[in-house]
Amino acid sequence: MRVDDWYLQRLKGAGGFSGSFVVVWGARPRPMMQQQCRFDEFVEVYNNDRPHQALGGRYPGEVYTPSPRVYQPPEEPEYPFHDRTVRVTRCGRICIGHRKVNLSTVFAGQVVGIREVEDKIWLVSFMDYDLGYFDEEEARVEPGPNPFVPEA
Repeated sequence: MRVDDWYLQRLKGAGGFSGSFVVVWGARPRPMMQQQCRFDEFVEVYNNDRPHQALGGRYPGEVYTPSPRVYQPPEEPEYPFHDRTVRVTRCGRICIGHRKVNLSTVFAGQVVGIREVEDKIWLVSFMDYDLGYFDEEEARVEPGPNPFVPEA
């Protein structure tokens, strides 16, 4: 093992603050552009420089043919029974006026429906699923009942 293979990794504690470090062995994390270049090189080698047994010794670049169909993105969901339709931000928030409600980055860029179910309590839905509820005091969506649990 070379000394270059070791580096310090800062540990984040509660609230993201900590003075603790741990010594880590392995490749040091690389900047995004450097990672992209390495990935592009890998794709080039994988598709054009090495034969594949499953393809009878041919290269994937030789076998691949683009689809003749034009990609049509799905239509955005509609929420006719909800009060508002909102697009989730890249950081996973629902913005309503000056209020920011944390949902999840999983839904970044997606359209969700919100409906006031009680005074100042809102239901958040994605497609046919109710995700959870938020109120005007909390800045996050709390999960609702699990729709996949069998009813007894």
